[in-house]
Amino acid sequence: MDTHFPHLRVNETLNFASETKTPRLRPEGQRRKDYVTSMTDMYVTGLGLRHTLQTKVGNDFVRGISGGERKRVSLAEMASIMLSQVV
Repeated sequence: MDTHFPHLRVNETLNFASETKTPRLRPEGQRRKDYVTSMTDMYVTGLGLRHTLQTKVGNDFVRGISGGERKRVSLAEMASIMLSQVV
């Protein structure tokens, strides 16, 4: 079950996931904002979601991205959790 805030856009959803899981010690003293941007960009590129950045995530009642794209957004969110624990 993919549970998202349906009115948020894909970039807002992934930025939020990256912001909440930003490690205190970032690579090369990188600023927090730069780290969030680079991680979001990595997830979007790696999972082929670049064309959906400005589209609402949606759900059964709110029109948004397709089910497969929604699943990939969930994977990106989980990846942000996993990577924050590794770093």
